[in-house]
Amino acid sequence: MPAQIVVVRRIGKVDRFRSYRVIVDGERVGTLRPGEEKTFAAAPGHHEVEVAVDWGRSPAVSVDVKPDDIVRLECTSQASVSTAVFRSFFRRREYLRLRRIDDDPPG
Repeated sequence: MPAQIVVVRRIGKVDRFRSYRVIVDGERVGTLRPGEEKTFAAAPGHHEVEVAVDWGRSPAVSVDVKPDDIVRLECTSQASVSTAVFRSFFRRREYLRLRRIDDDPPG
């Protein structure tokens, strides 16, 4: 079984009607709507994962996966209604947040 990268998108006030692009190793592998969770197959080894929307994106998250591993990531917007324009022009690489959550305790 190939390794899996699971990306979860939380529902927020910003970008409610927009899809985020999921990018693995520089290639678009899918999209996420608010509240969605999607699984992407990945070859064992090192991968760089990002999410993007229009001009904004997240910093890349590095993951190393072994065969049969499941890596869980969560993406959210770091912008609020009042900071969205500022971040879209001056902090494009910080518009979205992507973090690893498979080490989080349940609950």
